[in-house]
Amino acid sequence: MNTDQIEVIERKISQIYTSCNNEDLQKNELPRQAVIMVGYSEQYLAAAKVIEANLHLILPRLQMTGQAIELILKACIAGCNQTPPHDHDLIKLCKRCVNYDYCLSEADVAWIFHLNHHFYKDVVTKTKYKSRYPTGSIEPVGGVCPEVDKFQDILDKLKKQIINNIGVEYF
Repeated sequence: MNTDQIEVIERKISQIYTSCNNEDLQKNELPRQAVIMVGYSEQYLAAAKVIEANLHLILPRLQMTGQAIELILKACIAGCNQTPPHDHDLIKLCKRCVNYDYCLSEADVAWIFHLNHHFYKDVVTKTKYKSRYPTGSIEPVGGVCPEVDKFQDILDKLKKQIINNIGVEYF
């Protein structure tokens, strides 16, 4: 296999994917995007629960949990008819949600902060995405690894608030 052969494969498969007419695709309005994000969030958190008992899979669990929380926070923003940012910082997303009158407890934010340390950026070293990529230097990966159930409670709480905000007819 060489790079030319890879490019041929890429071109052929791209033609299959791009054969549909993108102009015919209907744009999802933001409240509908919020509902879709809630569904994705629930799937990622369910997957994190499946592997939680396997301690050697801690990094994938943290990654899936972080993805679930990122999506539920972005769903809150979309549920307010605002375009969610292309950002993975869970604390920044929490702040946006609170500014849109979503309620998170002190404990909720603390759990999200611990998760953000692994998912987005290490609090001490400032290394990003430690649950996805190995670090460039020898540094600890440790920190509090909250149980998935803590995040299920947060997800459920925010989902109820989204439903109250956009209306049950979207769900």
